[in-house]
Amino acid sequence: SYSFCTLLMNPMPSLILLLAFHVTTAAEYVWETIDRGTLPSEQPGEERPHVRYGSGMAFVEGSIMMAHGYHFHHHTSAAVWLGDHWQYDLGTQKWIFLRWHHKSTRYKHTLTTTDSNKVIMIGGDDGGHRYSQSHVWGAFTPEVFEVYPEVRSLGSFPEAKRQGHSAVSYRNKIIVFGGIIATEESSKDSTLLSDSSDLLVYDVDLNTWDHIQPTTELQWPLGRRSHTANMVGSSMYIFGGFSRHTTDKNFDDLWSLDIDKLLDSKKVVWRKLSKGPSQRGGHVAVSDEKLGVVWIHGGALCKQGCDCLSDLWEYNIRLASWREIVIARGMRPVGRHFHSAILDPVKHQMYVTGGESYAPYSYWNDIWRISLTGAAPNEKLVDNALVYEGIPGGIKSLMGNGRTTREELELIRAPEYREHDRLVREGHLEEAREMHFSEGSTVLTVFLCLFACFLIIVYSARMRAPHVKTW
Repeated sequence: SYSFCTLLMNPMPSLILLLAFHVTTAAEYVWETIDRGTLPSEQPGEERPHVRYGSGMAFVEGSIMMAHGYHFHHHTSAAVWLGDHWQYDLGTQKWIFLRWHHKSTRYKHTLTTTDSNKVIMIGGDDGGHRYSQSHVWGAFTPEVFEVYPEVRSLGSFPEAKRQGHSAVSYRNKIIVFGGIIATEESSKDSTLLSDSSDLLVYDVDLNTWDHIQPTTELQWPLGRRSHTANMVGSSMYIFGGFSRHTTDKNFDDLWSLDIDKLLDSKKVVWRKLSKGPSQRGGHVAVSDEKLGVVWIHGGALCKQGCDCLSDLWEYNIRLASWREIVIARGMRPVGRHFHSAILDPVKHQMYVTGGESYAPYSYWNDIWRISLTGAAPNEKLVDNALVYEGIPGGIKSLMGNGRTTREELELIRAPEYREHDRLVREGHLEEAREMHFSEGSTVLTVFLCLFACFLIIVYSARMRAPHVKTW
């Protein structure tokens, strides 16, 4: 390390080192562990869902809903299709078990919240029959269910059964794209499975379907599965995925589709945008309407085997550019694929849970959270109480009945954090994203500026001083 005398003798290199240190300590993004979960061999009881991958997730009326999924029970060498429904309360940070619904058991389906606050489950792999304990590859289910606010069958969608598709909601309609599709023959011969690029439009009010096939006359994405689709404005953005019909079998392309034109005039207008970070499938993505961004996490690159990823990327729609989100400090989710993610649109936070990893090989039911607006104070849940750490002058212990009220929190939070909250509430999200929240960062910045001025003065004085030659 530099001594003070060294700083005075070599001010400019020292200044550069200090500024570099400040920049690296002011990074924004930090993953938070909300629930470390359980091991695959453990029974989680009624406190949380079992480990799984390929589950469906939706945000509805201020909470997160998760339904179904799959894991392989190595102790009994049995495939387990899960038929449970759970709700995650963002206020208490606790799971609530809702029900078992064996009739809809499946995985690699979609769960989509409509404008009328219904949650619709479409497609998936049910293993060949209800209560499956063995896997019949290609035995997909066409049955569609409403799973919130009530559970009821909505019949079957009209075209080929599929899993690994995507689904988004817009104008109380659900737009389904792609997926690997099955026929009666493919359940006997898996080589007959194929990746699709067709579009299905489900009218929630009328309970009707429209099917739109790709055409060679128009620009159109190649057939794929295990991709992601997100709505921003009136456009659907799809990224990545796997394919059985291309040499590479992994995609890194980004496309947008104008949904207004699709619904109003049955006109299909796909636009191919810039390539994404790297080829992958089985990743997750969330989009933030106000920020105008799509965030992509994890997934896998599958060739001979699969390499699971743990990186996090943002696509800015206004700038039409990608950037990797650099995690400032702390832990991050293990690289995984076929996990689930959802956006809390109020606090602009992404939640990630579940999935399968290969290093180590495991299934997961942990919960991670990260803020899309930059690092807010580090929040930890202790005995059902929210404790904010690293706040200058903030709390270090629990208050009242174990939970700090919003009003109490406002009184004790440092001014810069209250300013961050205000910016987010009023929609000034770009300004909020520019704020850095290292403890004492403002003081450190002022100190560095003053010290930099001092070093520059010393350096200038040395340069002007006459050189006296001594004998």
